[in-house]
Amino acid sequence: MCATGCGHREISFFSITMGTPERIAGVLPAPIQLLSSSHLTTLWSSYGHIYRLWVRLDNSPSSKTSLILKTVNPPAVTRAADESHLRKLVSYRVERYFYANLSSALSPPNLARVATCYPVAEKASNDSLLLEDLEVNFPISPGSGLGLQRTHAVLKWLANFHAAFWGLPNDPSVTLIPPPFDVPNPSEAQGAWAQGGYWYLDTRQEEYSCIGSDWKTHLPHFQAAAEKLKTDTRGRTLIHGDCKAANILFSADSSTCALYDFQYVGGGLGAQDLVYFIGTSIDGAILRKNGAHEELLNYYYQELKTALKLRNLNADKDLFTFAVLKSQFEVALVDWMRFMAGWGRWGNAGWVESNVRSILKRWTAENSGP
Repeated sequence: MCATGCGHREISFFSITMGTPERIAGVLPAPIQLLSSSHLTTLWSSYGHIYRLWVRLDNSPSSKTSLILKTVNPPAVTRAADESHLRKLVSYRVERYFYANLSSALSPPNLARVATCYPVAEKASNDSLLLEDLEVNFPISPGSGLGLQRTHAVLKWLANFHAAFWGLPNDPSVTLIPPPFDVPNPSEAQGAWAQGGYWYLDTRQEEYSCIGSDWKTHLPHFQAAAEKLKTDTRGRTLIHGDCKAANILFSADSSTCALYDFQYVGGGLGAQDLVYFIGTSIDGAILRKNGAHEELLNYYYQELKTALKLRNLNADKDLFTFAVLKSQFEVALVDWMRFMAGWGRWGNAGWVESNVRSILKRWTAENSGP
């Protein structure tokens, strides 16, 4: 992988005969025997591939199961400094760091389900991620437009995920990675993002410059919101950073869920995950009910308090009241609108825009901000 984004890269384990049975078998450690494989999808911008493997975990016929193999083989880039390329390079290393060093914090009580990670052969350790096939226990992938039951399941997952990492960005044992241009060697980065999520302003100046005239007068508020998300310490945790329906699977009865795709895990406020999920993935009809989003926030907040109590933590002691959550949600909503205004609208964009215009109108009238 290219350390500088300069248009050349080292040849990875998968770069020549990617996906052949021999190469895939070579990724697996000795106890795991490959029986068959199928290609599921290509990663965003052709940065690699995902396969489903049928394997035996030992020599017993009854141990046959399926695993998911994610291989990363970034394309060369033509520009000397391509932020998007560097961000993707680091993001796959962040994901491996999460599974290797952080995911164990979720169990027990295991109420924010993620895939178990399996070891790979040493020669493939920088290219490959071998994971439990979550579809075995979470077979439903409904896409966007989630109904209330599934929305509640995700909010409960987020509450337990955020509780598990409550205050963790301040833990010196957790390595934090700066924005892509500040990473000395992206192909060797180890850690979670210092700022979680993929749309934060420090790394989205190109989109910021594309904001149309209808939002230009609000640029100071956009900048203030982005700064507030970086500096507000109340309820700071690790966020998933890409919590959308495409990264969520549900149990057969839709009562529980599991998430994957942890490339943008990093420090942040839980409200950022909430805004992205609600703003992109739930049924818009839910939001048309008066006060609906506040009801969803309250559901999350109650689940969060329960999850923190299980870990002998207390939201109120940390000054993280429901009023604080609502305020942070507004700030994160403004920040998400900033990104969409320069990148493009999707999901429940109309609901987001309507609420953000009301928030900005109030901030302007009060001569205040986040």
